[in-house]
Amino acid sequence: MGSVTVSTQWMIHTKKADFDGIAKRFGTSSLLARVIRNRDVVGDTAIEKYLQGTLDDLYDPHLLKDLDKAVGILRGKIAGCDDASMAGPADGPGAGQVAKRGRGRAVAHPGHEGRAGAGRKIRIVGDYDIDGVCATYILFTALTELGADVDYEIPDRIRDGYGINMQIIEEAHRDQVDTILTCDNGIAAIEEIRRAKELGMTVIVTDHHEVRTAQGDGEGSHALGDESRYGDGGAPGADGLDGGGDLAPHGGMADGDGGAKGDAAQDSEILPPADAIVNPKQRACPYPFPEICGAVVAFKLVQALYEAGDCMPEAGGYFTKEDTVEGIGVAGDCVAEAGDCVPESGDCVAEAGASARSGEGPTPWDKFLEFAAIATVGDVMKLRDENRIIVKEGLKRVGQTRNLGLKKLIELNSLDPERLTAYHIGFVIGPCLNAGGRLQSAKLSLRLLLCKDADEAQRMAEDLKALNDSRKEMTERGSSEAAAQVEGGRGGDRVLVVYLPGCHESLAGIIAGRLRERFGKPAFVLTDAHASGGGASAGGDGGGAVADGGGDGAGADSDGDGAAGAGVRYLKGSGRSIEAYHMFNELVKVQDLLTKFGGHPMAAGLTLPMEALPEFRRRLNANCTLEEKDFVQKRWIDFELPSEYLTESFVEELKRLEPCGQGNERPVFAQRNLVVRNLEIFGKNRNVVKLDMVTNSGFATKGIWFGDGATFASSVRAGDKLDVLYYPDINEFRGARTLQLTLKDFRVKPPSP
Repeated sequence: MGSVTVSTQWMIHTKKADFDGIAKRFGTSSLLARVIRNRDVVGDTAIEKYLQGTLDDLYDPHLLKDLDKAVGILRGKIAGCDDASMAGPADGPGAGQVAKRGRGRAVAHPGHEGRAGAGRKIRIVGDYDIDGVCATYILFTALTELGADVDYEIPDRIRDGYGINMQIIEEAHRDQVDTILTCDNGIAAIEEIRRAKELGMTVIVTDHHEVRTAQGDGEGSHALGDESRYGDGGAPGADGLDGGGDLAPHGGMADGDGGAKGDAAQDSEILPPADAIVNPKQRACPYPFPEICGAVVAFKLVQALYEAGDCMPEAGGYFTKEDTVEGIGVAGDCVAEAGDCVPESGDCVAEAGASARSGEGPTPWDKFLEFAAIATVGDVMKLRDENRIIVKEGLKRVGQTRNLGLKKLIELNSLDPERLTAYHIGFVIGPCLNAGGRLQSAKLSLRLLLCKDADEAQRMAEDLKALNDSRKEMTERGSSEAAAQVEGGRGGDRVLVVYLPGCHESLAGIIAGRLRERFGKPAFVLTDAHASGGGASAGGDGGGAVADGGGDGAGADSDGDGAAGAGVRYLKGSGRSIEAYHMFNELVKVQDLLTKFGGHPMAAGLTLPMEALPEFRRRLNANCTLEEKDFVQKRWIDFELPSEYLTESFVEELKRLEPCGQGNERPVFAQRNLVVRNLEIFGKNRNVVKLDMVTNSGFATKGIWFGDGATFASSVRAGDKLDVLYYPDINEFRGARTLQLTLKDFRVKPPSP
C-alpha cells in the first residue's frame, strides 16, 4: 500500500471585539488585539492580567482545600509532636480516624536522601515524570531547609508503575516513617493509603489529577500516565517531552477551563482516607484555577509553610545553609543547596532574581518558582491565567539560575540563558529531565537538581543528555517501523493498532502520538510487557509533556494481581486519540480482552494477553463509528496577513504574547498566492528549506520550512504558487535583519489554465 496522507482543513477565527478600543486602552496594535481575542482573553481585567500580570496576581495558596491542615500537620511533624487539632483527617473515606503515630527514625539507604533531625520522619513519594521530579525537589528542599527529618521515594516506571503502591507503603513502615507526603500522585490510591493508615502513618496527599467518582469507573481501570501532553498534540515529529493531555484518574480529563471538577454532579467523589488532601480538582475546593500542575501545588504548600514563620522549633528562625546541609544524604550522593540563608541575620533570600511583587523583596519560596514553571510547561498545562504568570516569571529565573544541575543542562544543550522560552523547556530541557524516568530512574534527574558539586553535576547532566539522545534515536526507529506497518497493510483501518516487540515500554505513547499526527487516526502501540511483582502495570506511561505528543498523566497501578501469569505473554501499550474518538470509552467496550486499562478521551494505556491482539484490533475497528470527516485535521488561523503589511515592530510586539505553548499557541497567519522563485535545502540532516518568494504585487518575501527537505522539494518547485500558514520572525545574519515567514503548512495551487 502506498503512503497515507492526512487531510487538513484551514479554519480562520472570526471572533469579534472592539479591537481599536482595546489597542488604545492597552497600548497595542489592533492586530495584536485581534490575536489576544482569539485566545479567549475577554474583558479589560483579563487583558490586563494577560499582558501585565505579576506575582501579585497569583492566587492565595490558602484557598486550596486542606492546605492549612497540611501545613499544621507538617509543622507539628517538624517540631516532633502530634497535635490532634493540626492533624485531623481530611473529609472523605476514613474521616474521623485518628491513627497512632510513632516517632520516626532516619534511615539512610540508596534512593532515600534525608536529614536526621529531631522531628518525626517524613517521606515524600513523587512521580517519575518532570512534574513529579520538580514537585519532589520543591518539597524536599523546602522541608529540609525548614528543619524536617525528610527523605523521598520515586516509583520506578517499569517495576512500580505510576504513583504510590503497596510496596512503597510497606517499605515506609519498615523504615519507621511517620508521615507520607505524596506529590503529583495519590488522589486515586485509595487502598494504598488505607493500608498506610492501618499501619499508623499520617498521610498528606498533594496532587492535581482528576478525582475518581462512584460512577463510570470500570473495575481495575486505574489512571496511567506518560507521553501525550504537548508535543504529540502540538508539534508532530519534534523531540520534546510528550504532550497531549493530562490523564485524569479513572476516565476523566481536565478541560483546562476550570470546569473539570467532575463529569457529573450527581456522582460522588471517591477520596483516599488521607489526613489532608490538597488537590484543586476536588469539588469542594474553592481554588479559582484548578488547572495547575503537581509542582505548583507543592509550590503553594511550601509558600504557606514559610509564611507560617516559626518552622524551626529550636530557634524561631530559618536554618542556615550550614545547618541544613549537615546530615543530608548518604555517602557518595550529591546534596541539596538548601537555600541561601544569611547566618548573621537569619533572613532567607531568593536564590535567583528579584520578586516581581510590587514593593516587596524576594521571599524564601521565590527560588522554587523556576521549578514550578519548568513543571507547568513540561506537564503541558495550559498557559492561561495563573500558569502563564508562573511560567513568565519562572523563565526569567531559569535564565539566572544558581541550580548547578539546570546550569549544566543549559550549557550542554548550547542554550542562551538570556533567551530561554517555553519551547526550550518543553523540547530541550524537559526531555532531558524526563529521560531518567523513561530509560533508567527519575532519581537521576532529581539528584541532578539537588547536586551542589559542579563536577558531579556535569557528569549527571551528560548522562541525562546521553539518555535523551538515545531515547530520540529509539523513538525514530520505532516510529519508522510503526509507520511502515501501517503503510504496509493497515492504512485502511480506522483505528491503528501496531505491535512493536522491540519497543521500550516508555516510548509506546510517544510513537502512538507520532502515528496519530502522521495518519490522523486514533493509534495504539503495543510492546512486550516486562511484568514484576506478579502483575503488569497498565499503561505505565506516567507523565511527560511537551513535544512528541504528550503524556497520559497518571500510570496505571502495579499491584500484582496476577496479570503476568506463568506461561502467558502479555503486551503493554499506550494510545493517542483524535477529538472525535473517546479512547477510554472505546476501551470499556472491549474490556473483556484487557487485563488492565485506564485513560481519558485523548490518551490511554492498557495491558492484554498476546493472544488477544488480533481480536482487540478487529473489535476496535468493528465498533468504530468514525466517518471520513472525523479524520480531517483542523488548522486554526488568526487571520490573513499579507507579507506586505508585516513590520519589524509588529514582529517584536508579538513577543508580548510569550510564553507561548499549550493553550496560548503562537499566532498563525495566512498568505495567499506566493510564487516560489528559488528554494535551497540546508542542515546536516537536510531538514531546513529556505525559500525566495514573491507576492502578486511583486513584493519579495523570504520563507523557511523545518522538516524533511527531500519531501518538501518533491512537492514544491520553483515557479509554483503557494498558499501558506506562517509565523513571522526576524532572521539576523552578519548584522543584517530580514523579515521571514516560518511556514507551518502550505498548499501548492494548481497552475492557471
